[in-house]
Amino acid sequence: MAKNPNKRVKVYILIDDQSNKSLADTRIFDMLGVSGEWSNYTMKTCNGERETKGRNLSGLIVESLDGATKIEAPSLLECAEIPGNMSEIAIPEVAMAFPHLKSIAGQITPLNKGSNVLLLLGRDVPQVHKVRETCNGPNKAPWAQRLDLGWVVVGEVCLNGVHRPKTISTLRTQVLITGRPTTLQPCPNTFQIHTLFDDKVDFRSLSVEERKFLEIMEKEGGLRDDKWTAPLPFKKPRERLPNNREQAWSRAQILRKSMDRNPLKKQHMLDFMDGVINKGHAEVAPPLKNDEELPGCYLQEWKSWKNDLKELQNVSVPRAYPLTFGEMVGLHVFCDASDVAVAAVAYLFSKEGEQRHTGFVFGKSRLAPKAGHTIPRLELCAAVLAIEIAKVICAEVDIPSQEVTYHSDSKVVLGYQNNTTRRFHTYVANRVFKILQFSDPHQWKYVHTSKNPADHGTCQVAARNMKDCPWLKGPHCSVFNVDVPEWFRLVSPQQDKELRQEDKVIVMKTNVHEFCLLERANKFSSWESLIRPITLLIHVACSFHYKNNDDHCKGWHHCRLNDIALKQRAETVSYQEKFYQRELRSLKSSKPLPNDSSILSLAPMLNEDGLICVGGRLRKATLPIIMKHPIVVPGKCHIATLLVRHFHHNIYHQGRQFTEGAVREAGYWVVYRIVYHPSLRNLQKVKRKAQYPAYG
Repeated sequence: MAKNPNKRVKVYILIDDQSNKSLADTRIFDMLGVSGEWSNYTMKTCNGERETKGRNLSGLIVESLDGATKIEAPSLLECAEIPGNMSEIAIPEVAMAFPHLKSIAGQITPLNKGSNVLLLLGRDVPQVHKVRETCNGPNKAPWAQRLDLGWVVVGEVCLNGVHRPKTISTLRTQVLITGRPTTLQPCPNTFQIHTLFDDKVDFRSLSVEERKFLEIMEKEGGLRDDKWTAPLPFKKPRERLPNNREQAWSRAQILRKSMDRNPLKKQHMLDFMDGVINKGHAEVAPPLKNDEELPGCYLQEWKSWKNDLKELQNVSVPRAYPLTFGEMVGLHVFCDASDVAVAAVAYLFSKEGEQRHTGFVFGKSRLAPKAGHTIPRLELCAAVLAIEIAKVICAEVDIPSQEVTYHSDSKVVLGYQNNTTRRFHTYVANRVFKILQFSDPHQWKYVHTSKNPADHGTCQVAARNMKDCPWLKGPHCSVFNVDVPEWFRLVSPQQDKELRQEDKVIVMKTNVHEFCLLERANKFSSWESLIRPITLLIHVACSFHYKNNDDHCKGWHHCRLNDIALKQRAETVSYQEKFYQRELRSLKSSKPLPNDSSILSLAPMLNEDGLICVGGRLRKATLPIIMKHPIVVPGKCHIATLLVRHFHHNIYHQGRQFTEGAVREAGYWVVYRIVYHPSLRNLQKVKRKAQYPAYG
């Protein structure tokens, strides 16, 4: 105490940063011999909010055990509900149990059993909450913090979830929350939260009216005095109805007279009832009396069913499971369907050495709808039924859903489950989704119909044959030995009406061919008509690369061209690539021409445009470049014909020699040319003269 330093008490302090007020236990008032003023305050905890009162304690000095820290505490309120769990106090043994805390074990004071937790310091004493040093460790391990009052250990300090007692006097088995048994004392500081309702349970519940209906039918409905009776009406208060046969007969007579007076109404009534009867929705009831026998078609079936009831007393279900399962194979569920019913049955199969054991677990069968369902749809309903009974068994037996194996004799259904690309119509899509919510496709196996025990649940089985029926005894053990996962494709997807039609995507494929000028040139009849489009095309192509944006010739356009150089460039097209491919490769790589080349004697060379030109003795002459090195033109191409015709027309048809001179003057050298003109019919072979030295 600040006023009386001689009054000292050794207690444990609970440091709680979630409390906005510091508290003191009632016992500390008595130990210090002080009394304070009473105050009313509101206590808010997890249990709710309540009004209470207590004394105030002022002038308290909090001092650490080593005396290094002294803190003047604010006014404390009296509270008799301060948690005092001594097992939460950090002790050296706890620190020694964790490798990362062993270094601070010597700085932690051993447990003083004579002291109790009598103080709670909240946020109004901020100094005690400040962390001065931290000793961390793995993610799931506790950690230590050094405060001004000493070291504290935060986290789960229980060793593997149990406390090791000093002595064990009895062999008592404890069960942890994880389900694991132990002979040690479980840690009491655990919380278990259970929900009132489990959203994962998919069982159908009955309404209040449906339950009342079943109770009434069980009590008052049924076969009485060889007559089927039902209590009507159902609502309360329910008055007993008298025998209304006379009233019903009277109303029937009135209806008959009404239809006799109105033939159209009678015809409509008869047509409607004929349609109902023809569709199988109803049948004409034979006028039977109580003492009248059944018709022959029903009498024999009734007697057979009645006699078979006696055999049911010999039927037993072998549900005895072995006490030790040995090597557990797991739960196997079989399903099948017919136009009469759908069925699913589950077995527990285990083996130990050479012994095999099959135990019947659960079986269920349902009537199939009369119309509107194909066999693949019914097989899919049977697969859904297998999932439903597997959910029930897994909820009751400790078997994970991933260890359940399903068997079906429908490859159509197995293909539906393995499908990942095609879309189904709503009916199939919803049921496939429900199946895959609880199972994976690799858990489904194919079983032949003859080995499928669920097949017996889809047809009639006489009671005398139930004792040896595979439905109860289970299939042969060879069925369970299928361990190889199978992948099933869709069966006839083009004819399956359950599959949605695939969206058709029209793909336009463009074949890109290399542009061949020679093929296009064959379509032109004159040299001028060939030069104009080629010149314009080269001009437009070059205009895309012009850097001057002010040029009006930009991009795709049409204009008149007077550029002679451009026209000459258009004339020197790459028609040589077809006829002189080897020569072009040799000249570009500076290699000699092949010996069998047709232009070897012309000493060919490449000009600036990369075209083959004539070399020879005029190389050093002072003549125009087009005359010294004319471009070589293959005489077999259509361009040579157009070229000769063009210059022959320009010299006004003066003969072969003048035409040849005009062609060479224009800068062309035609090799083996064929001219389709009356005055130039013969094939002419042109040779280059020998090269002589030039004289100055």
